[in-house]
Amino acid sequence: MRGIAQNMLNVSGVEFSYGAKSLLSDINLTCRPGEIVGIVGPSGCGKSTLAKLTAGVLKPQNGEIHIGGAQVLDAARRQEVGFLQQGAEGLLPFLTVYANTAMPILVRKGKLLIRGLDFSDRRRCVRAMRTARIDHASRSRPEHLSGGMRARALIARALAQSPKILIMDESFSGIDEAMCEQLYIDMERFVKKLGLVCLLISHRLSEIVFLCDYVHVFERCPLGDGYTLGDPLQITLPRPRSIEMFGDPEFARFTGLLRSRIVKLGTE
Repeated sequence: MRGIAQNMLNVSGVEFSYGAKSLLSDINLTCRPGEIVGIVGPSGCGKSTLAKLTAGVLKPQNGEIHIGGAQVLDAARRQEVGFLQQGAEGLLPFLTVYANTAMPILVRKGKLLIRGLDFSDRRRCVRAMRTARIDHASRSRPEHLSGGMRARALIARALAQSPKILIMDESFSGIDEAMCEQLYIDMERFVKKLGLVCLLISHRLSEIVFLCDYVHVFERCPLGDGYTLGDPLQITLPRPRSIEMFGDPEFARFTGLLRSRIVKLGTE
């Protein structure tokens, strides 16, 4: 584990089981502001469970998760986490992009309509849509958006909460990889600019290598059942990253390293 002095996210000794079956064991993870940290591994190893634990949706049976020094189960801390789950779904179909972006603020303040928001809240929504580059479609409903635009709308909704941590669990799955390239560039830009912590879970290794500063691969726990996180692999590709890097030999090397670790886990 890296030093914790300036970490925004600290996961320490976390364990979680479904019934009698141990899934996660001795999970340790640290993330600093502005870092994009990837989590990869085969299906069923607990990636989405770790995401839900970090977001405060699930409670660890052992260990602790802290955001900025306070436990994530604290209600105020949960509001500092933007959680985008699998696929570009989750938008309310009868609301515009603007209204969907405002929804978490409306719920938190007990409001029913956008006109109930004050100026600062409206400005925050507009800023979030601009950051996610979906402001041009603010009056559109989800049925009129492409998969990539729906993903941007979900990002805008998460950013409107002014989160400190953004958790993305297969958020770009189902979107053509070529369509994702500009999303990757924009995501790198706003995570670094806003100083967010981004926890990125994906089966798409090219996405992981392109976006991440560090990547953890799940491993079988050597002391018992379940899975734990291996030591982080630092992705030393220069920033800002560009589409041309997809053809770089060093990009291919990092992708191969991750693939070999995952294949090794599947054969153990």
